[in-house]
Amino acid sequence: MPKIPPGSIMDLFSSLYSFEICSLSSGSSGNCYYIGNADGGILVDVGISAKRIIKSLKEIGKSLESVKAVLITHSHIDHIRSVEAFTRTFRKPVYATAGTWQGIRNNRFTMQALESMHVSIIPDAPFMAGGFSITAFPVSHDANGAVGFHIQNSHKSLAIATDLGIIDDRAAHFLKRANILLLESNYDEEMLENGPYPERLRQRIRSSLGHLSNKQCADFLASSWRDDLSHVFLVHLSEHNNTPEKTMETIHATFAENGTLITESASIHPFEREKRSPLFRID
Repeated sequence: MPKIPPGSIMDLFSSLYSFEICSLSSGSSGNCYYIGNADGGILVDVGISAKRIIKSLKEIGKSLESVKAVLITHSHIDHIRSVEAFTRTFRKPVYATAGTWQGIRNNRFTMQALESMHVSIIPDAPFMAGGFSITAFPVSHDANGAVGFHIQNSHKSLAIATDLGIIDDRAAHFLKRANILLLESNYDEEMLENGPYPERLRQRIRSSLGHLSNKQCADFLASSWRDDLSHVFLVHLSEHNNTPEKTMETIHATFAENGTLITESASIHPFEREKRSPLFRID
């Protein structure tokens, strides 16, 4: 019987196992998400200190050896803070678009990231990492080469989009294919309007290249909900312009207005900003 080479498409069938999902941190202070299976996993973004990432992984029974690769959504510092350590010290491959990598190398905090550990990715071109088939898709955000990711195992798929001002047709295409979503719900419109931010910053957040509001997120979910969408995790909540309670209030109100019904087994869960989430195992 021929031997299947490592990293081939057949690796998808090597472990019929649930997704494992953990938010190590979510929000403008730093973003890092562990997505794994029985054989290990990947990190999506490393926007907090390496020390904190290692500590959080240990708390959920994982180690750096469990991490096979790092995926970067875009080059803002709250998503790349530890990329230098992951390339130089831990020698993990970092998958990022050319635009994102250029932003990493142009940032004085990450400019020493090791070029040889960069794996350049192109939107819409699938690649293998950590036993998953992954496709990056472009998102509308004010960072060159910003993407979300569609991540597939043998029987389910997950999509993550952490920073986007609007959900355009291309992003919607991938988000609507996923059984599990990690989707931005950044701000409550009233809190932003009456909050401490100057008008210029408020305009940037509300723009099509900014961030997704609770209402934008809720409208998308209500209009596109399917029975095979089992879990939604709300990510990148603003510290000053949102609360987990506000996100869920908006979800409930919007679903009621639209007559959207979800199955009893489905769940919607907001990730807290500074607090590590539990490790979710999803069959």
